[in-house]
Amino acid sequence: MAGFLGGARIRAGEGPRNDLVRRRQHRAFAWLSGLSALLFLLSAFTARARSSDLKAFADRNFSLGSLSPFVLGKIGSTADFIYPLYLAQNPRLRRADIGETIFVSGLACF
Repeated sequence: MAGFLGGARIRAGEGPRNDLVRRRQHRAFAWLSGLSALLFLLSAFTARARSSDLKAFADRNFSLGSLSPFVLGKIGSTADFIYPLYLAQNPRLRRADIGETIFVSGLACF
């Protein structure tokens, strides 16, 4: 699982920033991530002593209870990125005004 998450994180986070898309390193992280995910799922369903029991996701209530915070978190973090861009479209707002607005929004969340 660590190989899957680590490879996916490096590929998604560092790839576009460091132009790894065309490099051999980028493909290596993609293969590492995919192979690790496959091995994790294989061992999670076939091993006698499982490190994690994924069969709990067969319960609908558990699955929805696990999925809803993820979806709501993504919606909330997307709003954090879009809100400053929306405010920047207003030519009457200075950068300092936008920063103060974002600061107050973040303070309310905190």
